[in-house]
Amino acid sequence: MDRELNYILPPICTIQRIKQYLDIASPIFGMEHKKIEHVTVDTHLVERMDIVGVLLIYKFVEYTSKKACFKSPEMIGNKNFLYEMQRLGFWELLNSFFLNLPGNYASLKYQLFENVFIAPIRLNEMSLVEVPNNYIPDIQDYYHDTETCSVVFSVLAEIVSNFKEHSNDETDTVLVATGDTNKFEVVCADTGIGMVSSLAPVLNNNPSLRIRNYDVLEMATMQGITSKKGTDHMGFGLWLISEFVKIAKGEIHIYSEGAYYVNQCGKIKKGTCGFWQGTIIYVSLPLNKTNEIRNWQNSLAEQYQDIKINCV
Repeated sequence: MDRELNYILPPICTIQRIKQYLDIASPIFGMEHKKIEHVTVDTHLVERMDIVGVLLIYKFVEYTSKKACFKSPEMIGNKNFLYEMQRLGFWELLNSFFLNLPGNYASLKYQLFENVFIAPIRLNEMSLVEVPNNYIPDIQDYYHDTETCSVVFSVLAEIVSNFKEHSNDETDTVLVATGDTNKFEVVCADTGIGMVSSLAPVLNNNPSLRIRNYDVLEMATMQGITSKKGTDHMGFGLWLISEFVKIAKGEIHIYSEGAYYVNQCGKIKKGTCGFWQGTIIYVSLPLNKTNEIRNWQNSLAEQYQDIKINCV
């Protein structure tokens, strides 16, 4: 009998424990078309999950299903895991992969839950304009004030633009946004062309200069850095978000191809981690300084009048 392969998820599946999850998930990126039997995804230890944990577990199941990594895998769940998957609208979609049914993406829709809005979005089926517009009326109704809405939409637009232009993911790029009156969070993950692979060839064009992968991720947050040299793409997206994070004392996390970069309230951490094919970006933005962010954004727009900046 073949040896069983068990993926046991840790008790805490959140952005703060993401490196532990990546260590568990990384082997799947060498299992394409192997159709490994006797595989179990075990979630019985899970006690707490956030939008990052939910999205990455979904991407694990989706990737291994669409890439035929496993044959008839099984899942062991518990009430905490099931509750969070249902709350964010991912349970029916996740379960369809285990049942070998077509994915039911209709469950990914805007909803309010205990005064918190939840907005999961499948990016592949929408244009760059359609994605932010899809939830603009709902989020406007939730926040009411123009300053907060503008900052939230700007972050969404820049993250969507980044993934749309660089990913080329054969599976699904999925974004989850959530927020209340105090904080806005968004995470996006794909398993396509990672940020390291996209940017490193441009940054390493000097043969005598070798840039480490985690330095590539840090440089991606700097003004003017883009993989599309010689075009009108100005490389402002992640830099804009990083400036928002700096003003508001928030967080931005980037994970790609075994490297990570984190700016947490101005404290920079970077290094190596478990391999994730593609890119994961997470942003947490406190909403108590939206006026300052908008003033900075308006000043930037005046400075670069001939450059398109995503201000909604």
